[in-house]
Amino acid sequence: MYNRRMYKIIFIFALLVLGFIGYSWYQNEYKNQSNKEFVNLTVGNDEVEAEVVRSFTAKTLGLSGRDGLAPNTGMLFVFTETSNPEIWMKNMKFSIDIIFVSREGRVVAIFENATPESYFETPKKMFRTLEGSRYVLEVPAGTVQDSRLGVGMTIEELAAFK
Repeated sequence: MYNRRMYKIIFIFALLVLGFIGYSWYQNEYKNQSNKEFVNLTVGNDEVEAEVVRSFTAKTLGLSGRDGLAPNTGMLFVFTETSNPEIWMKNMKFSIDIIFVSREGRVVAIFENATPESYFETPKKMFRTLEGSRYVLEVPAGTVQDSRLGVGMTIEELAAFK
């Protein structure tokens, strides 16, 4: 009887500790707006204010769960080295344009109007390019067309961005 009660107490205590750790992590990662970094980018003919995401957790979450992006805003994924990142639309509520950019700021690939439904395709749709990218910029669907941005063009601010 005593051992069973002790295990229940330990189990409940462990759940409380894990809950507290999870809540603290959530508060740190997503609720603290003052720690967010933003950069202004010239995307074709438009100016875009992009939220910069660097951590693995922030990149994995991306724009998931958000209701949308305001015009002339976006999210800039920064990778520590040139790679072939894959972007998915898990838990997305709106369509976006996805822009892959090299270390030098050159646009290497664009996927226009990526829809939330693409995540449910079989197999899941992953947006990626075979040419190495250092940055991925997500903007509201239609931004690429409106700004007249094209592959081979440069986003100057990213050429010197760290």
